[in-house]
Amino acid sequence: MRFTPFAIAATAASLTLMASAPLTAQVATGVSASWRDDVGGSFVNINNGGATKQVRWGGNVGSGQSGYNFTPNALGSINPLTPPGTLFTLGTFVHLNNPISTGTSINSIILDFSLTIAGASPSEDFTESFVFNHLETPNGNNPCANGEALGAGVNVNGCADRVTFAFAGSATPFSFGGDDFFLEIVGFSVGGGSAVSQFWTIEEQDNSAQLIGRLTGVDPSIPVPEPASTALLLAGVVGLGMMARRHRIA
Repeated sequence: MRFTPFAIAATAASLTLMASAPLTAQVATGVSASWRDDVGGSFVNINNGGATKQVRWGGNVGSGQSGYNFTPNALGSINPLTPPGTLFTLGTFVHLNNPISTGTSINSIILDFSLTIAGASPSEDFTESFVFNHLETPNGNNPCANGEALGAGVNVNGCADRVTFAFAGSATPFSFGGDDFFLEIVGFSVGGGSAVSQFWTIEEQDNSAQLIGRLTGVDPSIPVPEPASTALLLAGVVGLGMMARRHRIA
């Protein structure tokens, strides 16, 4: 097997980082969460009082409403340096996808995640916020919003709804081992599958997924450059290099 110089350097850097990290360091010991700042929807009710954090919307208040549940997970010890980017389960997310007889669905809502941090600075309280965007689809369309046929798969009881997430606000990192770390949501894991960025939910069912996260050194409040922007930036760098070369030749 042949290794490129880049691969060798990356592997050496990874091994050095892992060797220098305290293997038994206790970093994150648990997650708490709360819903807030819903947008759109009618008859919206938020209940963050119990172990499961709830939001409900639409008609039939008290029974049969649509909504979200989130039950935080007990993390135990997580060391972001061994190895970097280790995935863990933040908790269980459920969309109660019930028909909305009266009123309207929410468009989005924010979920605050608070991690209990040991051995971190500036404090032991580390909170980041993510917005969950909700697409309530017309049940009778064919094809449905996911591009698939009505009456089969996730559209078996009507067109599936969609839940996505995005970072909300500005991130405040915690410091560990001389580096800053942020919380990142990787995606929804359904039935133990790989984490995905969007969750299509079956009508008239309680749809459950594990919400997968990791601790990362990448600040989620800084947008990743679009491919076109990256290409323009590279073109500019190449152009500057050619100008400098022509200047030396002259």
